[in-house]
Amino acid sequence: MKLRIEKDSIKARLTEEEVAELISQKILKEEFYFSDTCRFDFLIRIQRQTETVKVSFIDTELVISVREAAAEKWSNTKMIGIREEMQNPLGEKVNIVVEKDLPPRKK
Repeated sequence: MKLRIEKDSIKARLTEEEVAELISQKILKEEFYFSDTCRFDFLIRIQRQTETVKVSFIDTELVISVREAAAEKWSNTKMIGIREEMQNPLGEKVNIVVEKDLPPRKK
């Protein structure tokens, strides 16, 4: 799973295998250790919710939650990504994207 965070967006890219794991397990988790005492957790969860995509950050855990129906449609079609725009506490727009990491095109 690749994670890109910019000022106005959070983007997660999943391989075909990771998409399949997310759909079957309803969760995909990565851990990154900065040191013995400092860890960053990144999760994508499939949940029943009204928003297509929502994000939260608590303690050391960044969680992107994806609506169950949207995840099913995304995984079973040629649809590349799921996108939602939200506002941060400062009122700024933030794009949240979960997408398939496609193999490079053949020339």
